[in-house]
Amino acid sequence: MIVRRNLKLSSILFYTWRELLYYLLLSSSIYILHYKFQVLFFDIPSYTIAPLGTALAIFLGFKNNNVYSPIYRLFRL
Repeated sequence: MIVRRNLKLSSILFYTWRELLYYLLLSSSIYILHYKFQVLFFDIPSYTIAPLGTALAIFLGFKNNNVYSPIYRLFRL
């Protein structure tokens, strides 16, 4: 839970540097394999990703709304 109004970039990087480094190396290696060495088995058509992203966004939106609705009820009292 975030309790401060302003977050510092240094505190965010302190907790997430490993994940950021992992995804940077992963995406760089996929880029190099795909464009430099012409490895094409990484191709994923966009028409399969778009519905999954939409469904995930709707699911997370409803989940987030259900979590915060008791808090909003308390503020309305």
